[in-house]
Amino acid sequence: YTVSRTFVQTVTQHVTFRGKGIAKTILQGGSSFAAAMNTNILQLEDFGDLTLTGMTFRNCRYALLPKRSNRLTVTDCLFIRCGSLGYADNHDNSLSLNDQNDRYTNASLQKLSNGGALRMESANGLVRIQNCQVKHCLRGLRPGDCLKGGLISGNHISDISESGIYLSKVSVGSDHVTVQNNTLINCNNNGI
Repeated sequence: YTVSRTFVQTVTQHVTFRGKGIAKTILQGGSSFAAAMNTNILQLEDFGDLTLTGMTFRNCRYALLPKRSNRLTVTDCLFIRCGSLGYADNHDNSLSLNDQNDRYTNASLQKLSNGGALRMESANGLVRIQNCQVKHCLRGLRPGDCLKGGLISGNHISDISESGIYLSKVSVGSDHVTVQNNTLINCNNNGI
C-alpha cells in the first residue's frame, strides 16, 4: 500500500495495525525513496494503546511517528530505506565527512532526508519494540519520553547513518527502559 496519513484522535482509542508478516504486508511512502523522501507513512497522535505488528515499511522520510499514546507496541516489523536511499556508501563510513554531509544537506542529491524508521514522542504507558529489523535508514529506533518504562529487545539494526537506538528526550526523558539482546551493525553516529 502506498500511504501517507496523519491520524489525530479526539477520543482515546486502542488500535492495532496487524499485517500478515514482513514482506507480505508492505506500507510505503512511494514506489521509490526519491519519490517519497519527504513523505511520512503513519503519524499517529493521541491514541490509547497502539500496536503495530507484522509489516514492512519502506521508501519514506519517517515510517512511524507516534505521539502522545498510552502504550506503544511495535513487533515483527521491517523498516527499510526510511530517510535514506539505501546506497551502501551512505552507511559504511567510506565517504569523507564532507561527502556524507553533502548527501544529508543537499536535497538535489536525493540520498538522505531528515527521517528514519520510528520516532516516538511521549508514551504514557509501557513501550515495547521487539523483533524488528531496521536496514539502510538515516535513523533507527528513536523512542522519546518513555515515561512508564519499556523494553527494546531482539531487534536487528544495520547500516544506519546516525544512531541505531536513541532514547531521546523530547520534554522529560525516559525512565526504566531495558535495552537488551539487540544486534547493531554499522550504526555510524552511535549504536545505542
